[in-house]
This record gives sequence, C-alpha cells and structure tokens, in this order.
Amino acid sequence: MHPDYQGLSASTIKAGAEQSLRRLGIDHIDHIDLYHSHYDDPSVPVEEIVTALDDLVKAGKVRAVAASNLSAERLRASLDFAERENLARYVAIHQPVVQARSEGFRVPPRLRCRHSQATPSPSRSRWES
Repeated sequence: MHPDYQGLSASTIKAGAEQSLRRLGIDHIDHIDLYHSHYDDPSVPVEEIVTALDDLVKAGKVRAVAASNLSAERLRASLDFAERENLARYVAIHQPVVQARSEGFRVPPRLRCRHSQATPSPSRSRWES
C-alpha cells in the first residue's frame, strides 16, 4: 500500500492503488501485479478490506492481492470470507510462522513457501502443495 494512505478502509485502499499506478507511470503500467497490505487495520472489518481488494482486481487495476502482519483470527476470517463470497483472496501472505503457529493458525499448504536461500529464484524455490 502507498505510505501516504494509512489504514485499510475501502476508500484508502482504492486511493492508494490509484496513487501507486500514477507513481508507476500509468502510461506504461495499467495494473499492479501484486498489491500488498503490509499492516492490518483492526478498526476496519475484514469484509470491507477483502471487498475493496476484490473491486480492484475486478476493475483490472490489480492482478492479485497479498497481506502481512494479520492476526491468525483476521487472516482466517479474510480467507473464509473471500472463499464464501467468491472474491479475490490473498495469494501471498508474509506472516511470521512462529507468530501464526503461536496463535493457533495452521498455514494452508498452498500458501506455504520454502526457499533454499535468502533471495529466491525460480530454480531454487518452490511452492508446496
């Protein structure tokens, strides 16, 4: 998300994406490959966040969405809501595994990533499934 746009209300998410596209040069870039929210905003319901992200995907401004630093409860609620409503769901999650496990969240196999070195490359990393 854009650093000038704090929080994850629907309007902030959409304004941040628009600003990112402008900053990247909308003449050459018409979409964001992976739109990543780096911090959660517990004051906003996950339903509002997921719906706003889905709106960006459906509008063609974003191809996929990712998240970081969600509590296990909010991550589970986000994934469940997206699946139940057939909305865009997180394709990448940067969550400290120790934190996720300590909160009782089992990371789904399709979201686990294992890298053999600090800088992943196609030949040295793989998604577990």
